[in-house]
Amino acid sequence: MKRIQAAISGRWMRVSSALLAGMVFAMMVAAVPAARAQGFSDDFNRPDSVDIGNGWVEKTPGAFSLAGNAVIKAATATGFADNLVYRPATESSLDVEASVEVRFASMPPGYAQVFVRGQTATIANAGVFDGYLMFTDNDPGRAFLDRIENGGFVPLAQITINPGLNTTDTFRLRLRATGTNPVVLAAIVEQFTGTDWTVIGQATVSDTAPTRVATAGTVGFTGYLEGGIYTFDNFTWTNAAGGGGFNPTPVTTGLVPASAMAGSSGFMLTVTGSGFVPDSVVRWNDTDRPTTFVSPTELTAALATADLAVIGTVPVTVFTPAPGGGVANVQ
Repeated sequence: MKRIQAAISGRWMRVSSALLAGMVFAMMVAAVPAARAQGFSDDFNRPDSVDIGNGWVEKTPGAFSLAGNAVIKAATATGFADNLVYRPATESSLDVEASVEVRFASMPPGYAQVFVRGQTATIANAGVFDGYLMFTDNDPGRAFLDRIENGGFVPLAQITINPGLNTTDTFRLRLRATGTNPVVLAAIVEQFTGTDWTVIGQATVSDTAPTRVATAGTVGFTGYLEGGIYTFDNFTWTNAAGGGGFNPTPVTTGLVPASAMAGSSGFMLTVTGSGFVPDSVVRWNDTDRPTTFVSPTELTAALATADLAVIGTVPVTVFTPAPGGGVANVQ
């Protein structure tokens, strides 16, 4: 189930003639700070393969594979610490959010897992993982947030999921870590409603233990022994640094197209910038518009014919909700 983006190539050909006159989107020039936030997203839209590709490191090749534009968990004899799929050490980040969509083929749901601050000094060692892990607990109504020390579980929070997981809908696991003392963690389970995401379980923890994970690490996903129970899709990580909050403050740098003819039909507007997260929303004249998260540097918004009815200049910005977040500069 793909919602990340419509086909990009050639999508603006139909509006090229509209660039000659009519409504102009203001490019309000302001000093924009250098992009601090890095990020990565993967929709796994690639040919079926035993290798995931796209820079992923697979600790146990074959634990996961690509099939039908999603990542399939195979049955394995190895535990979660050896089934890790993670981003290379060059992408390590301290303040970070990782999210991944999950669909379940059967119940109970198994142990779908996402992690942050995976310590790259030990992550390649057999049976070892150090970092923060969020996972479904083979129970449709429960998930856990744990600190993992040398592969051992230190429970931090139990998350009640209501309504429970099912085999019909798409769900998303989100895990954030910010700060060093304390390390502030937010674990969120969401359900896709057909038009938006709804939170169905969450927990926030301030980890002050001497063994807290206070150094940068990698992000990724993993699973337990079970196979064929769940698939992963649309993985994203974003830098969550800034003011001690979770979500980065969004910054806009441009619009595509930059103008359109008044009275023309609606179309998809691309907003470029940095610090975007899956919850970011494009605002047209201070009003939210249906928004699709493409990557930490790109959003698309569906504009209606009514939005283009009058000649004039319209402010376009991006809003990201708390914790952290805020309103971006205006284009």
